[in-house]
Amino acid sequence: MTVCAGVTARSSASDSAALLPSLEKAQELGDEAKEYELLGSDGYCTRIVDLEIVPHPLAKQPNAIEADHNMNRGVLKIKTRATFARYILPRWSMA
Repeated sequence: MTVCAGVTARSSASDSAALLPSLEKAQELGDEAKEYELLGSDGYCTRIVDLEIVPHPLAKQPNAIEADHNMNRGVLKIKTRATFARYILPRWSMA
């Protein structure tokens, strides 16, 4: 999958902090998980995807984007789980 980076996008502490309130409120249910609730049943959690992020073709300064993200020959390669890609790409305006 190749996506275009029109502007530089960086993860910040505030992005991570936004996830913490929901984790703080998590409660144990006390009963066994159902088959469909197990990690192995979630295709997004178990599937690994290779992303190739490139500067947008109309970017005014693609060299700056490449430098900011340590791109090799204009491509930033990321291997990650599909669930992370599904979460982060829309936040970077790339999906």
